[in-house]
Amino acid sequence: MRRNPMFAVNDILLILDMSEHSLMLFIRQLHHAGYVRQISGGNVFKKRCYKLLKNTGVLCPQWIGKQGKLFDPNIKEFKPRDVSVPLPVLDESTSNMKPIDPLGYAKGRIVQILDAEENGLGVLKLSERSGVSGNRFSRALSALVKEGKAEHISYAQGVPLYRKVCDDKC
Repeated sequence: MRRNPMFAVNDILLILDMSEHSLMLFIRQLHHAGYVRQISGGNVFKKRCYKLLKNTGVLCPQWIGKQGKLFDPNIKEFKPRDVSVPLPVLDESTSNMKPIDPLGYAKGRIVQILDAEENGLGVLKLSERSGVSGNRFSRALSALVKEGKAEHISYAQGVPLYRKVCDDKC
C-alpha cells in the first residue's frame, strides 16, 4: 500500500497470504481509522480500489486482539475499533506479536533467502530478492556477517557471493 498509494484489493490478495475475508475485515478497520478510502469498485470486494490516506511509516498497523484496538507502531498510537466489524482478524496466538525494527526485518529476509541457496548467492541477486533497499540491505548483510550467520565465500564475475553459515541444525 505504501508503494502503490492507490491499490486494488485483488492485487493485494495476490501478494499476501491472507484470506479475502480477513483482508476485508482489516481494510474496514484501516478505513474506520482513516488510513484508507474506497475510490471505486462498488459492492464486490475483490473489485474495489482504495487510496492510502495516511502513511505513517514502514510498519503496518496491527490489530491487538486483547485490547480490541488497531495499533500503529510507527507513531505508537492506538485507534478505536469499528464495532461493526467482527474482529480480531488475527488468531489469538499471533495477536501478541510485537513489531520488529526494519533492520531486523531485513536480516530475517536475507537469512530466509540464503537458507534456500546451498551454494550461495550473489549480492546483487540477494538484494533484489530480499526487496530491502540498498542502505538497509548493506547494513543488514554486514551485521549478519559480524554475527556469524552469513559469510562471504568468493566472487563470481566480480560480484561477491554469500551463504548462510550452518549451525548445529544444518
